[in-house]
Amino acid sequence: MSEGEPEASLLVEEEGVVRRVRVASLPATFGRGPECDVVLGGSEVSRAHFRLERTPLGCAVVDLESANGTLLDGARVRRALLKRGAELRAGATRLVYLGGASEPAPLPVAEPSPRTVPAAAPAVGSPPPPPRDPEEGPAEPAPPPPPPMSAKSKAVANVVTLILIAGLNGALFLTWDRIFQPKAPPAAPEAPPQPRPVDEPPVDLAAERERRARSAWFDAASVAKKHVAAERYGEALDAMRGFLAEHGDSKSAGQALERIDEIARERNGKVENCLAHAERMVELKDPAAAAKSVELARRLAAGDESERLRAVAAKVDAALKAAASRPPRK
Repeated sequence: MSEGEPEASLLVEEEGVVRRVRVASLPATFGRGPECDVVLGGSEVSRAHFRLERTPLGCAVVDLESANGTLLDGARVRRALLKRGAELRAGATRLVYLGGASEPAPLPVAEPSPRTVPAAAPAVGSPPPPPRDPEEGPAEPAPPPPPPMSAKSKAVANVVTLILIAGLNGALFLTWDRIFQPKAPPAAPEAPPQPRPVDEPPVDLAAERERRARSAWFDAASVAKKHVAAERYGEALDAMRGFLAEHGDSKSAGQALERIDEIARERNGKVENCLAHAERMVELKDPAAAAKSVELARRLAAGDESERLRAVAAKVDAALKAAASRPPRK
């Protein structure tokens, strides 16, 4: 864990006021009692409501047998792992987990070892010439050398060589100058003297961060709206939680929390309608239609299954098994 980095960081909303809590070490107890590590307000919060503790898989929340229970993303839990952007509720108090040093570090990736290139084999010398066969007879005499050039011929040859070299150099220079040598652009008129720039005021870093957070909020809200229209509530909640994880200290964090609450209420309402229809189909002896309603409810819940969803699913499974064991009508 790097020095100064908290084990866990959360946003706490109580009576419309949002504050950030940094937990230096885990486990940490949250509740109304003064002996808790983090004291929460509200009459619905128990003296020792829940506890955050560190596990090999990350930070986990453990309910401490509280009177009103601990909700994780709208579902009541006894013990569960937290991920960035997860929403906890203790009574009327809402908390958003922003992560921390308790999250497991990624495994290092092994780098491939460089391949060794074998050295090139040394060059082999040319073989010696084969010996001459004595039966071939005496070797032919070598041709006589050419007669030596006179001093006048050598002088003429040197002059011709110099003329050819000079002509070749001149042709190369002209070719380069006309084709390849870039031409200098015409001189531009001298610009009038510019006034001395005035020192700019320093940039307000806090205002710049808030501007970026506002822009990110509009993008996240647009993405979440498209997912809600397509009934992909899990992806819409992930977009809002991702914004909170990145800009949890901005003024737009409160709007993100309200949007998360609206999406969760809409999703839970549709899930409840599906479960009520499934129970009705079980009463009407149509377990196949009930199973389709449960499947739709699970798709809308996107992995956040409540105790009621599991109970209705078990009832529908029992009805399907009973219908399968029933003898066919004659």
